[in-house]
Amino acid sequence: MASNDTAGYFLDDSFSQRAHMWPALLAWVLPEANYLELNRFLLKGPLPDMLREAQMTRPQQIARIFGATHRFWLTPALRTYCQTLAYGDWQEGDFEDPAFYHDDQLLLATISHEDHVVMQLNETEKALLNEQGFDFWCQRSA
Repeated sequence: MASNDTAGYFLDDSFSQRAHMWPALLAWVLPEANYLELNRFLLKGPLPDMLREAQMTRPQQIARIFGATHRFWLTPALRTYCQTLAYGDWQEGDFEDPAFYHDDQLLLATISHEDHVVMQLNETEKALLNEQGFDFWCQRSA
């Protein structure tokens, strides 16, 4: 966190308008993130090797914006893979709703079908990101 402001979860409810800025959000959270949670609704069968090797037990009692079916250790390979995906890729792919955590603390989450992005931010961080063109405005609980 950039300051001692109290952090909360803030929503950008039409993120596709800023989808080109997705890499900037990843750059903001990936240095702290160590877990990735995803939803896998339609595709069945074995996970790709990179995901299978990183799969972890999904804790039940942690803050989530939306449900998750899988949790993964954010390995260097998985971290790099996430950086290659555009925001829209999460809406069209086998997995959706990426959520990045530091331990069990939610840092960044999406609800792909709603076009929502939620981040844990304090007021200073929220203002800084909004000055860069983001639109985090609605505070919500995780």
